[in-house]
Amino acid sequence: KENFYKDVVDNMNTAGVMESNALRFGVIAKKADIRSFPTDEPVLKSPSAKDFDAFQYSAIYPPQPVALLHKSKDGNWGFFHTPFVRGWIKLDKIAFTNKRDDLNPHEKDEKGAAVNRPLVITGSRVMVFKDKKNNGNTEIIPMGTTFALKGEDKNHWIVKFPEKDNEGRLQWIDAYIKKKADIHIGYLAYTKQNVINQAFKMLGEGYGWGGRNGLRDCSSFIKDIFATMGIILPRHSSHQAASGQVLLSLDEAAPPEDIKMALDSAVPGITLLGLSGHIMLYLGNINGSYYSLHQFF
Repeated sequence: KENFYKDVVDNMNTAGVMESNALRFGVIAKKADIRSFPTDEPVLKSPSAKDFDAFQYSAIYPPQPVALLHKSKDGNWGFFHTPFVRGWIKLDKIAFTNKRDDLNPHEKDEKGAAVNRPLVITGSRVMVFKDKKNNGNTEIIPMGTTFALKGEDKNHWIVKFPEKDNEGRLQWIDAYIKKKADIHIGYLAYTKQNVINQAFKMLGEGYGWGGRNGLRDCSSFIKDIFATMGIILPRHSSHQAASGQVLLSLDEAAPPEDIKMALDSAVPGITLLGLSGHIMLYLGNINGSYYSLHQFF
């Protein structure tokens, strides 16, 4: 164990961190894990907690833009700034570019505004095909992800998808999403009904700490729901609980009457209920009983 930690810390290459580092930009080209250290080895919170890898921060999917801040000593990992968390990502998952403008493939008018509304994934997960005949070479993309919409044909929406060329540089290719897939052109309206509808699309799914194995934990469940409406929430549950207007803050040992008062002030479909290390979506009071929906192990 001692050698393992020594090797992991050594691979972080802290001696190579300069006072000022030039940024290098890229786009996630394949689903990747974001790790707290540059290793795939799981570190469990307890011997029985097989699904709780303490080194796992999150999962990240195409076409998220990222910025490389630092490289590991073995050259296989990069420490990245992403739109929602910083951490270590395998470098082979990234398509790099020297031009920051290349990160956004949306067609723009003369004022720089996007010509087309984005295609938003509104199903729990949707398959994106890199072949028009839908043969192999697919990515399974989660709810809340957006793509630049290029056009359509009889059976597909055509979107821009990031890929690495032979030298690892970013190129945008045409990819295809079936017309019958659960998507929306443009963001959904931010309404209580839309929030609840999106949440129930994930009802009964398995739990995945930090997005491991393509599954969601409690905070990615909440984050993905609101992303379909263009609302980008923080990744971690404690930060989500502090987002927006905090209606009431209670200790978990609060008396029942205080908890009832807090729930009665909550707005169904919009209010988040935060506990220590957990987050839930409040659904409302039905016949005197309070309901919430959440991702739980």
